[in-house]
Amino acid sequence: MSKVKLHISGSKSISNRFLIMEALAGQKVEVQNLSNSDDALVMQKILSNQNETNWNVGHAGTAMRFLTAFAATQNRTISLSGSERMHQRPIGPLVDALRKLGAEINYLGVEGYPPLKINGQGICGGELDIDGQMSSQFISALAMIAPRLSGGLQIEIQNKLVSRPYLAMTLGMMRDFGIDTKWVNSSIQIPETKYTVGNYQVESDWSSASYWFSFVAMGIVDEISISNYFTNSYQGDAALIEIFKPLGVDAILHKNELVLRSSGDRVEKFSYDFHEQPDIAQTVAVCCFELGIEAELFGLETLPIKETDRLLALKIELAKLGGVVQILNQDTILLAKRIQKIPTETVQIETYKDHRMAMCFAPLAFKYPTIEILDPNVVTKSYPDFWEDVARLKK
Repeated sequence: MSKVKLHISGSKSISNRFLIMEALAGQKVEVQNLSNSDDALVMQKILSNQNETNWNVGHAGTAMRFLTAFAATQNRTISLSGSERMHQRPIGPLVDALRKLGAEINYLGVEGYPPLKINGQGICGGELDIDGQMSSQFISALAMIAPRLSGGLQIEIQNKLVSRPYLAMTLGMMRDFGIDTKWVNSSIQIPETKYTVGNYQVESDWSSASYWFSFVAMGIVDEISISNYFTNSYQGDAALIEIFKPLGVDAILHKNELVLRSSGDRVEKFSYDFHEQPDIAQTVAVCCFELGIEAELFGLETLPIKETDRLLALKIELAKLGGVVQILNQDTILLAKRIQKIPTETVQIETYKDHRMAMCFAPLAFKYPTIEILDPNVVTKSYPDFWEDVARLKK
């Protein structure tokens, strides 16, 4: 296999932020390369039919968090629900913050978890303290509605902030749309003002690119070119270029095209803090396993509360292939160097309704016919074209 060219759809993180800001601005504008992921389609559907008062986000965690805050700005009562797994993912800190601002929110099931009944009448600005260790999406959700609140909003972040680049993305996009946000140390100030939304182009999704880094690292393809990426990206996962360098991938960004080539130059032991790029950890873990690299992956405290408990899922599924994984303090994975060959009998990889589980194991399934991925269509949550793009490697 020599060279492959791909185009990846727009970042779902940027797309969902854009859709919320567009709705808060109260105007429709032209947008290019919007994500075609399930998460973005759910957000589009709900925001394009706001007369509906029963909103169901399915598996879309970003939509749940952002729409909880958005619904609190609407002059009506909205019921917000999701899938069974979504009702197991905590939302209490965001609800508590919105209640302090005057929103009337009731839990329709277990306290601290969706589904919710939201009445936003009377919500106003002020000052909030919020724990940064749970999810940066809670803070992003509050930040985006802040310009609509009387007096704006001052947010004080308590404790260490997880996924910091995603909050930086939110505030950067808000500045693009006319909001003078200020972030100094742990304090964020956002004035009451109007969004000014113009035509917009969404950068392609860096998280989705991570799987192609893995294909190259494993020697499945010599070179992959992917568009459309920006030099000054808002996406923290652009750190992929540095993360995969010690795993044998050279990456060059030139004229919005990301070119990946195998260098063959790999380390024997890999260590990285994924505190700011948690969505990349699964891909790196599987890649290190295949390459026979001992690995320590830490900063993973948000992974147990994602679509599944991703730490446990990785441990179980890699064990099927002979991998030895230890989980420490629910935030660290220790992966032993692989010494066993891939089993010659069929091994089924469970995906746990988690799109990233399917895609991170995809290079192994491509390389070894004995590996079968169950429920492969779960990838539509973030990358609907994934398997079609994988099929292009066989041509």
